[in-house]
This record gives sequence, C-alpha cells and structure tokens, in this order.
Amino acid sequence: MQQTIVTSMREMNEACSMYIDGVLGYSFLSQGVYTLNFRNREFCIYLYNSLNR
Repeated sequence: MQQTIVTSMREMNEACSMYIDGVLGYSFLSQGVYTLNFRNREFCIYLYNSLNR
C-alpha cells in the first residue's frame, strides 16, 4: 500500500521555473528498477518480486 499526500505544487513550480505534476518518493522507487531512455522517450519499470525479497 502506498502512502499518498495531496498538496499544491505551486511553490515548487515557481522555484524550479517549470511545471511539476508530482514527486515520487523512496517507498515507491524502492520497489524496483526504473529506467529513462530520453532518446527513444521510453520509461521502463522492472518491479522486484515481493516473494524473493
């Protein structure tokens, strides 16, 4: 189960001078390996098998 916080990202958008939809935290990212291929515009997720951890 993922914990979720719903909040305004307005201040972060202003500080970074770009639009940010959200932020992923450790509890989400620790569940697998994530790869970004900017050339091909691909995002891949390889989740760990919870039975083997």
